[in-house]
Amino acid sequence: MKKIMLILSLFILLSAYLISCSYLRSPDVKVLPEYIKKVYVKPIVTSQFGVETKFIEAIEKEIIMNGRLSLVNTEEEADVIFIAIIKKYALQPLIYNDDKNKSQYKLSIKADISLVDKNKNVIWKEQDMEMMHVYRDYTREPISEIFYDGMSERKAIIAVFNKFSKYVVRQAVK
Repeated sequence: MKKIMLILSLFILLSAYLISCSYLRSPDVKVLPEYIKKVYVKPIVTSQFGVETKFIEAIEKEIIMNGRLSLVNTEEEADVIFIAIIKKYALQPLIYNDDKNKSQYKLSIKADISLVDKNKNVIWKEQDMEMMHVYRDYTREPISEIFYDGMSERKAIIAVFNKFSKYVVRQAVK
């Protein structure tokens, strides 16, 4: 019985170790060529007023945190240009409170995103990329800010763009 327990324990420990080992993960595929060192984030194209600056801030922050590329101020200085077009901005009510006021929303943003080099070659592109965030609106129910994960629409926009920027940098920049 002790021998079986010892073998079982060793098997569990070995399994846990192997699962956590990085060599079991698929290798990262390099999307950007090695010569690309500098990126310019082009102004975002959108019809939704005020969201473009939040997207630019989020993508620039993520690029800086990644450390693979440095940001530049003009297209001429850049090896690659980040281009984003926001195609859809949708704010849908999901839940109504007892007074028939909207209390929970789903914010959904769809965009075309690409990285283009100096020669206008598309290095990376993803069309109709959609990210969303469900949130409880504490501006309509002030007490919910204390008890729930409440936020304003502005904070939900930031949360969605943080998701976009993390995904783009993870997929394209590596």
